[in-house]
Amino acid sequence: MSSNEIYANSVKEGNQLIEVTVTGTGVQYFAEGLKGADPEAAAFKCWAVFPVTGAGVTGRHVRHAAGLQAPGWNGVNLENLTYLPEEESE
Repeated sequence: MSSNEIYANSVKEGNQLIEVTVTGTGVQYFAEGLKGADPEAAAFKCWAVFPVTGAGVTGRHVRHAAGLQAPGWNGVNLENLTYLPEEESE
């Protein structure tokens, strides 16, 4: 199963998902909120998936934004949110 399929399957049925991929960096940003929630309101759980590369290493690292956020229409605010280090976002 691809990473996109895993994330798509993790979203609760009936919720809305905003997904943005930044060209060049490969960072993927996600926001999940209740169906009909206003993207301009702090009503979405947001997270980012960062590519990991190095000497013989490839993968992805997921970080979450604290609390509920306002991703904006089409996810315009997602890139500007603060994503917590792994140990703080559990």
